[in-house]
Amino acid sequence: MQVGNGNAIKDSLAATPNITFGNNTITVWTRNSSYKGFIIQGVASQSANLQEWQNSSGTTLLSVSSDGTLNKTGTLNIGPVLSFADPGVGNETKFVFSKTSDSAWITVKERSSDNTYYEFGMSDNALDGGDYFQWTMAQWTALGMGWMPIQLGSSGGKSQTLRFTGEQSTFYSNLLVPLNSPFYTYLGDNYASSNYEVNKWIPSNSTSINLRRFESTGSSATFNVDLSGYTYSGRMGYKITIDSGATTFSYSTYGGDSSSGSAITITAGSWQTLSNGVKIKIGSGALAGENWSFLAFPTPRFAIGGTVDTSALAVIKPIATDKGLVIKSDTSQTANLQEWQNSSGSNIGWFNPYGSFEITNSLNSASSSVGNRGVAQATTLVLKIQGTSSQSANLTEWQNNGGTVLSSINPLGYLSINKSYTSYPLEVNGSLYAKDATASNLYIQGGNNLIYPSVITAVGGTGWTAVTPNYAVSPDGTTTATRYTWSNFGNCYVSTSSLSNIANIFYTASMYVKPNNATSKFLVSLRAGDSSDYANAEFDSSTNTASYTQKIPTSNFSNGTANAIYVGNGWYRVWVTAKLSAALSNLTLMFTTTQNNGDVSIWGAQVEQGYYASAYIPTTNAAVTSTNNLYVPSGSIYSPSIQSIVSSTATLSTNGDTGGLLINTVAAANKGLVIKGVASQTADLQQWQTSGGQKTAWIDPNGQFTTGYYFMNLGGNVLNSGLVNIAPTGNIVPLLIQGISGQTADLQQWRNSAGSVQSRIDAYGRLGIATSILANSSGGYSQASIANLNTTDTNLIIKGYASQTATLQEWQNSSGTVLSSITNNGFLNTPAILENPTISATAATGTINYDLLTNKSVTYYTSNASANWTLNIRGNSTTTLDSLMAVGQSLTIVFMVTQGTTAYYQSGFQIDGTSVTPKWQGGTAPTFGNVSGVDAYSITIMKTASATFSVFESQTRFA
Repeated sequence: MQVGNGNAIKDSLAATPNITFGNNTITVWTRNSSYKGFIIQGVASQSANLQEWQNSSGTTLLSVSSDGTLNKTGTLNIGPVLSFADPGVGNETKFVFSKTSDSAWITVKERSSDNTYYEFGMSDNALDGGDYFQWTMAQWTALGMGWMPIQLGSSGGKSQTLRFTGEQSTFYSNLLVPLNSPFYTYLGDNYASSNYEVNKWIPSNSTSINLRRFESTGSSATFNVDLSGYTYSGRMGYKITIDSGATTFSYSTYGGDSSSGSAITITAGSWQTLSNGVKIKIGSGALAGENWSFLAFPTPRFAIGGTVDTSALAVIKPIATDKGLVIKSDTSQTANLQEWQNSSGSNIGWFNPYGSFEITNSLNSASSSVGNRGVAQATTLVLKIQGTSSQSANLTEWQNNGGTVLSSINPLGYLSINKSYTSYPLEVNGSLYAKDATASNLYIQGGNNLIYPSVITAVGGTGWTAVTPNYAVSPDGTTTATRYTWSNFGNCYVSTSSLSNIANIFYTASMYVKPNNATSKFLVSLRAGDSSDYANAEFDSSTNTASYTQKIPTSNFSNGTANAIYVGNGWYRVWVTAKLSAALSNLTLMFTTTQNNGDVSIWGAQVEQGYYASAYIPTTNAAVTSTNNLYVPSGSIYSPSIQSIVSSTATLSTNGDTGGLLINTVAAANKGLVIKGVASQTADLQQWQTSGGQKTAWIDPNGQFTTGYYFMNLGGNVLNSGLVNIAPTGNIVPLLIQGISGQTADLQQWRNSAGSVQSRIDAYGRLGIATSILANSSGGYSQASIANLNTTDTNLIIKGYASQTATLQEWQNSSGTVLSSITNNGFLNTPAILENPTISATAATGTINYDLLTNKSVTYYTSNASANWTLNIRGNSTTTLDSLMAVGQSLTIVFMVTQGTTAYYQSGFQIDGTSVTPKWQGGTAPTFGNVSGVDAYSITIMKTASATFSVFESQTRFA
């Protein structure tokens, strides 16, 4: 041993000195590998530190207390690796230090005999007040081990943060954390080269779970949550990353509280059943990408992307470019794509294999569906709403933001539109069809309803001041409205006869009411039998509205509605509709006053089966069925097209007193009436008929107006012999067409369907036929077409003058040279006659019908004759030659037949099917044809008497 100023103190007993003191240096050698390098051994009951490290002032910086605890004041720098000795299985090594006035500790405890499982823990004070410890890893360190649990102690509910920093992209840890409710972990979106935080841990008890996060770069990945022996609640999150090409991963699943989990290996593309019966399948091939999921205990929760909503069992929150959820069907998919079930496992909503959404109510069989249900697309029911048995609520409603029903479809399928919320209660941009009147008629104000007898003057009660029949003009224009005045409230009524009725049928009571003062209030009611139960439409003339009330709710009536519409001239149509719950002894229409001193006029009381008030049909004896109609009491039908496919007819009528039908253009730029035909229109565009349906005048598809056998009169009622009769009065010119100064255009024209001028009167008053000829000008010319208006009339007669010497008619060229003419004696002078023969690739054989009206005067068969033939001359199949010719007339035709190497000939002759023997040129009928040529048969027929003919015929060969 050497002590002080370089002097050595040596153990003379040792071969090598063990300790050397001197100049701030202490050197310790061991004699061999079995010796300890340095031992400081205290005495019994040692109280002073075994060792101290002091600064130059003597202040202790680091010490080892008598129990071997290392104590450090200030920062303790230990280097890149904090290493603890192996304490042995079940033992622990504790590192205690002073952070504040309280002591703190860090322990390392061996948990397995193979030294692969250690627990790294801190005392409560180690994370006191929200502080955190930080470990920095530039290389693999103790925290880089495959499994390094860290125990965070309870800090009395204080917020704690455990932060890890490092550069190792494969740094992941197992955390042993206290469990709380609610509780979740979030480790960030990117674990590579980043800070990783597990925060918002609020310990509630000492029980904890092991949460392992493992990420592999190989072909598989494993996620494990070990809940064995732990009671848990709340939610726990995890993240699994699987490289491309991986086909399996495993994890543990748990059936309930305090249950242990079992590892499940999931193979891509195959179904695996978890311990609680839930099945899972990942993809159809290799696994790839990142899969986020959240588990909640004891209730499962599932979340993908975005911020976790702790109140939701399932959350899908994609980014803007991602789809939230894709459910892709298999080839020939038959099972539903998605289902919602009640607690019993019964389907209450689902997307079927076709992607259509269906809803059902398993309690009452009500259902709805949107889209294809598996039938042919053309017959697919797109939207179905099915009510339950004895459905009472509306099938569908449309409401405003205040919850007021604007339109609805009632249990019977009737559409109700509340007029008070729009100027047009039903607006159709297209066609409005009333289809199949006997089955599913389209109603606007009813139709096809059973109308009961009504007696408007049947009155009762004692409160009437006066009842005055035929007092006012009613809505139909007749003076048949009855006036009622009263002074006492509620003691008077108007009633129809008692009516038979059927249970579970809607009935409607209606009447036209005109308040004669501004304060009249009354009820239009349906009375149930002899009871005091009423379904009411309560009308207030101060607001001109009606509301539904019921005397005894749910007694005899249900689904009640009431309405009132203005129909013009101060009149309102007021009605009440309700469903009768049970058949009654009678059903009565009532009109009841609700206030003193009233004055109204009433007309058209009516009770009917149905959900709406249809057009009023007076009946006082027996019930009648209303016709199917489209009924609008007042206003207009707004639609570009109103059509009916029932018997190809549609009917419009009004109850106005100014005409059967009023068309109001509404705006100056609107057309009053447009009747537009379809492509290739063949039927008339418009017709006027008698009461028996006989057409009297019409406008055909080309827009031409025809009066038939009747007359069109302008300015008078006298029917003369002309089809158009203009009957002026006094010295008024019947028809005046006056041009303007400098008139150059025609004053009048007649055109064909293509718009070509056929006749005209030019600006100078000259009549022109077609485009040129002027009747009062020299050398005028053009063409004319004269149509016959009667089958017994001659189309054109040119009658000469007495001792006529000039020709009766001439045809000239543009230079005025006569080309053809008819002399004053009726002879035709023409340089030549051009004929239009009939040429047909037909072979002569059998009986040949020569139709003069079709074949003209020359017919040429270009195919070789195949047999001898008989020639029958006639007009056509329905017209005889005898009817075409007068006695003394003759005609000549030529029938040309092509012959082949075998020739044939005409062996018989007929006129109108009757055989006639011709007189042949040369005196002998031919008995053969001429081969390889054309035989021409020239035939002259002369009518000598009725159905009697002389025929002169010859055969000539052409080759």
